[in-house]
Amino acid sequence: MKLLNADTSPKVRCTGGAKPELFEFTVRDRRFVYDCNSMVLAQLEPGENPKNHPPDLVLGVEYRPVFPCYRLSSCRYLVIEACHACNLRCDYCLVRAYYPGVDMMSFDTARSAIDYLFPNVEAAKGGSIGFFGGEPLLNWRTIVDVVRYFEGRTFPAQPHFHITTNGTLFSKDKLAFLRGRRFSFIVSLDGPEHVHDRHRKDANGRGSFKDVLEGLRLLRQEQFTGSITLRATYTKDTAGEMLDVAKFLNQLVWDGFGNHVSIEPSFLTESLCVDPNASKVTITQEDLLMLEDQYLKVADWFVEQIQLGRKPVFHNITKTLERLLYCIHSGTECGAGVGYVSVNSKGDTFACHREQSSLIGNVFRGGLDEELRAKWLDNRIYLRKGCMQCPVRFSCGGGCREESLGVHGDISAPVATQCALRFIWLKAAAWIMSNLPPTDLTRIVPKPRALTPQGRKPMGEQK
Repeated sequence: MKLLNADTSPKVRCTGGAKPELFEFTVRDRRFVYDCNSMVLAQLEPGENPKNHPPDLVLGVEYRPVFPCYRLSSCRYLVIEACHACNLRCDYCLVRAYYPGVDMMSFDTARSAIDYLFPNVEAAKGGSIGFFGGEPLLNWRTIVDVVRYFEGRTFPAQPHFHITTNGTLFSKDKLAFLRGRRFSFIVSLDGPEHVHDRHRKDANGRGSFKDVLEGLRLLRQEQFTGSITLRATYTKDTAGEMLDVAKFLNQLVWDGFGNHVSIEPSFLTESLCVDPNASKVTITQEDLLMLEDQYLKVADWFVEQIQLGRKPVFHNITKTLERLLYCIHSGTECGAGVGYVSVNSKGDTFACHREQSSLIGNVFRGGLDEELRAKWLDNRIYLRKGCMQCPVRFSCGGGCREESLGVHGDISAPVATQCALRFIWLKAAAWIMSNLPPTDLTRIVPKPRALTPQGRKPMGEQK
């Protein structure tokens, strides 16, 4: 038996001790055993039975993580739905299915949301604002006014801002305004031109790849210093090209066009009643065998690149590697509805930037409706149906609750396809860990500050 994270995992004993709960799984020709509580991972020799080993040899420590109830109820991250309009016509767009109109956010509405959710200077200093759409850069005037107003609320502290964009509307004037401010971007780019242009076309049916690349070149030319995530969406018909997408986006990062790569599945189940065409692109259970093969091909490529001295990035794999490598337990998927709130042009407030199933009030009609918000306030894994019996629960965090509402109408019911994907990510990470020494892995995935002596938190507080 070869322990894969014994040298890197923090030896932190949590309250609520638990006996080993071993889960055995296979990746290709290799067998692994994983303790569901401690997250310690080991590779088995052919024919080896992990039950023949004393638990101490498998675990090193025995514990079950504890996640205290997160009591913070004030907003820390406000998403302003700047508009539901867009200059593109991407056929997997969830916003277009919900809001076919233009629907621009006024500054007065945005200011009312800021005043309500950040009621004083101290609240504002601890907050961040993101702009979402549609394509938020179509409402540039409101973005400028919001940035200046929020800066005034936090002065002399400099707040953080974020924009999720299709990358086609950057200009020197816009970047001149953003430069020097704490802005980060997610830029949607689905991969090489033949992949990207399959689903991301403009109103005239023309592919948008060249426009996005021009936008990224402008960001690099203007020496924009904020974090840039290149975000691809794969669909039923492009998932088989995941490795090519990962290679392409990583090369852009290595060439200075971005910092991070995220490649995410298209899940439009909650849109099907609005847009029947969503069934042509959304990922379903029948795609899982193909997806496991694709993620493992990316894992092979990861190993090759790391051995060459490069640093590949791919959020879902890299994040799972981090959690396994350092035994970081996740007790929730996100802070939707707690520290995270979004607002649209009508002043409606939502627990998530995905508005379909997450309404929790209106800033002009009483603010947050605590009855609607109540089901979002405790987002711990304990309340997710079946999660505490799942072997990969602590590397997952319980899945997306907005999708649970969209698919099942039940915030506590996980979505099976999402659950299966998280197990695939764990398999891919385990494969990478079994092929590389810890010294290589820790170079690629450094220890999070929360686990360093200066930044250590109790296990239940790690995110």
